[in-house]
Amino acid sequence: SGPTSFFGDADALKTAFLNILDNAFKFTPEQGRIAVRMRPQFDRLEISITNTYAKLPEEELIAIFDPFHRVKGSGAPGAGLGLAIAQKIVERHGGTIQTRNADQGLEIRIMLALKKQRDGQIPG
Repeated sequence: SGPTSFFGDADALKTAFLNILDNAFKFTPEQGRIAVRMRPQFDRLEISITNTYAKLPEEELIAIFDPFHRVKGSGAPGAGLGLAIAQKIVERHGGTIQTRNADQGLEIRIMLALKKQRDGQIPG
């Protein structure tokens, strides 16, 4: 196995990750935690962002990526566009983004396709 690379629009992906992290910071209580994990999974890169938060009902988990969607009763500032934008960016890169209730909070999981570099070749 050789080096693993991912190719994409760096600025767009930065926007997606910042939107997700901003959302995590908004909804994590003062003494809560945010965990970010990245790990290769065969031909994909898994990125997981988990924050301490109350479990959401299934309908909220489904609607969380809808434009202008706001979690009911959250009181957090924002227009409800950050996660919708992140989803579009991830999907434009051939990836998937999902959310689920984790043990102690909410997890957003991104899967992006990796591109294997052949020996002696320069990526790109």
